[in-house]
Amino acid sequence: MKIPKPLNCALLFFLGAFISLALDILGLMPFSVVSVLGSNIHVSGLEYFALPAVYIVGGIIIGAISKNNGSACIYAASFGQCQTILPLIIYYFILHEGTPLDIWLRAVSGMLLSVPFAGIAFSIKTLIKNNAQKSK
Repeated sequence: MKIPKPLNCALLFFLGAFISLALDILGLMPFSVVSVLGSNIHVSGLEYFALPAVYIVGGIIIGAISKNNGSACIYAASFGQCQTILPLIIYYFILHEGTPLDIWLRAVSGMLLSVPFAGIAFSIKTLIKNNAQKSK
């Protein structure tokens, strides 16, 4: 397995952090039940659907453009890592608000969704590529 480029991992980590902060500004509050950035907008209940969808789509895109399955999974983990770690830190150590269900629903939408979907997307891409080569 070829080792993924550290710069790509760092860029995907910052992209994941940027997306999480942008969602907080838009009122989806990915980190906690209150806005970490102080946004006055709040879209109640939508974060339970929109937040996982963002990381599923991100994982699919990463898997579709990666060169190998290992790189796809590592890049997807870099993308979702911020969303997995920050809710736990913010809930347990800073804000102390919300329920355990809130904490874990937000935390699992990062790496635990982006990595499998990146692997699935890479596998589908490989199957399509192999079938196209066989039919020639």
